[in-house]
Amino acid sequence: MNATFSCGGTLDRGDAPFWMVYVADGEADPNLHELDLPHPGTGALEKLANACSLATFGNGKEDVLDLNYRRALKLDPACFVTNFALAEHDILREVASVMMPSAAGIRAKLYKLNVHRKGDLFKAYVDTPTSSDMFGSLVVCLSSEHTGGALRITQNGVSVKYDCGGKAASNAVQWMAFYSDCEHEVEEVTSGYRITLTYNLYADSAPEAQGSQPVTKLDTAAPALHTCLTEALQNPSFMPGGGALGFACQHAYPHTDEGLARNLAPLLKGADAAVFATAAQLGLKPTLKAVWDTAKYNGPDWEDNWESELADEEEGQDAGDEDDRAAFIKAHVPAWGEGGRGDA
Repeated sequence: MNATFSCGGTLDRGDAPFWMVYVADGEADPNLHELDLPHPGTGALEKLANACSLATFGNGKEDVLDLNYRRALKLDPACFVTNFALAEHDILREVASVMMPSAAGIRAKLYKLNVHRKGDLFKAYVDTPTSSDMFGSLVVCLSSEHTGGALRITQNGVSVKYDCGGKAASNAVQWMAFYSDCEHEVEEVTSGYRITLTYNLYADSAPEAQGSQPVTKLDTAAPALHTCLTEALQNPSFMPGGGALGFACQHAYPHTDEGLARNLAPLLKGADAAVFATAAQLGLKPTLKAVWDTAKYNGPDWEDNWESELADEEEGQDAGDEDDRAAFIKAHVPAWGEGGRGDA
């Protein structure tokens, strides 16, 4: 079942200009510089680029600089201020309704300003979340004319493409959000300067006093799955003795974080939230479980695999068994005649 893993839109700022004041990255005695968009003035964009440093990307616990994989510039939030106030717009409200409908709320934290010049790109990559409650990223493409530099986002073989280049880039602010476990890439910029603000997105789970169940309203559920399960539950030959249905989650979650795992249901994404909500609507009492792939420990080399992962942990590296854990949704199906079977 496919579900929304990304959303985006265009922000109409009318005649309101965008401005920023910045200092060069890493300067001990910085000089202030100004930038106005969409009319930056001669040499202003080149001056901004010169004030930036080379952008790295995360690989496990390391920051990597590889110009064959990523060519871009960055400016840290401590080096600039802008008049773009995310809270003044409905962007986060739309992101929450589409991508995190069951969360108590979402927050955005400014991460970087990035500049892509002619020839710059970022090959396909999956983000490394900075915390267990981070669920995605928001990219705001500022009003700077350029060509190329489209952002392509892929999840489970399905791709969407956001192209904020062309002449329209000179008078429009475009934005796009996507889950952290999505693959994304920035195509090569062929002219101009592509300037973006990137925010990390965080979700708030519902307070424990309100329970750990996500919203189960109809627009969160999956109509096709709802119909299919309803028909099955009304069929006496379907699991007459009751049992459990398991649905593999399509997205990654920090379910190994004990504190967050106890209240993870409100933070489910996309199709996973829809499955959980549908099961809850039908009275199936869904819960979240973790499944371990034990195949690598059942073969003749299981001792070597286990010792290798212990060595990784001792060296402070990511243990390989993180990739062997997967979340799934378990829905309890009562026996026929128990708990309203046939009335769903």
